[in-house]
Amino acid sequence: MTTEQTLDLLLQQMPDHLPGGVLIYRDNKREEILYANSWLLSIFGCSSFDEFLELTGGSFVTLVHPDDREQVERDIRQQIVGSRSKLDFVNYRVIRKDGSVRRVEEFGHRVFIPGVGAVYYVFFLDNDTKYKVYDMDALTGLPGKTRFMRHASMVLALSSRDPKAPKMAFVYVNIHNFNQYNLRNGSERGNQFLIQMADVLRETFPNKLISRFMDDHFVVLTTLPSLKEQIPAISSRIHGLYDSNRLDVKFGIYPVENGSIPVESACGMAQMACDSIREIPDRHVCFYTRNMGEARDLRNYVIDHFREALEKHWIQV
Repeated sequence: MTTEQTLDLLLQQMPDHLPGGVLIYRDNKREEILYANSWLLSIFGCSSFDEFLELTGGSFVTLVHPDDREQVERDIRQQIVGSRSKLDFVNYRVIRKDGSVRRVEEFGHRVFIPGVGAVYYVFFLDNDTKYKVYDMDALTGLPGKTRFMRHASMVLALSSRDPKAPKMAFVYVNIHNFNQYNLRNGSERGNQFLIQMADVLRETFPNKLISRFMDDHFVVLTTLPSLKEQIPAISSRIHGLYDSNRLDVKFGIYPVENGSIPVESACGMAQMACDSIREIPDRHVCFYTRNMGEARDLRNYVIDHFREALEKHWIQV
């Protein structure tokens, strides 16, 4: 095959193999969709271009979530008018074929094609893909804490707007006595254990948000109804990864009551539940309760006001 033939073949295949969605639509009143690559079809959960056109109404306007359309149209026009290169960058929500909502980032370029007219060439990257490809823990390949926090915030916000969405829960997973395991077996064995543990969590919670916060601390954002079956399976598999009965896996669970709760607070409450059973050998799962939060607040109050209490003789025998 000649160099020219190779290049032609690569260019023909390029749209469907780019790591993101490609869309072409007319710059007219209807904003008619002319082309979408297979990656974009998959983002929307469609199996064919015709299915995609039916879902979106064949228009870029109706491709965007109804609540975001006015803002997106305004942002694109303002950016195009103010840019010599006619580029735009916006992010918004879309509704997939199954009714679920997904947030995407979109890079657009307005060009004029002789015989066709003005069109937009657009490149899409959905947040699920973005989540998987950066801010990763070097050892396990799981997302880091910052990436998890940001993405979990979006998941909670979207879930809170969908009355049919299942209840969410944060699961804080900690391996008790892992430091001693490292000391006895060496850091290489310890690292292998963490890699295997990450694999167990991926397999148990497919397509869910999982992060390694630090050392042997992992956090999962998942749906609450499935946890009763999943956690015993995780415990059994993790216990099979090591040769010491001194390690113990603990799970702290915080069921999300309000989708507007800061993710950091939700993770903290799941960790509080996990820490509450750290020294109880035969207990492995604990759900967060209001009493835990009240006990923490009381303890913090006592610590913060201890000096004042001494000076004012509030502490008595």
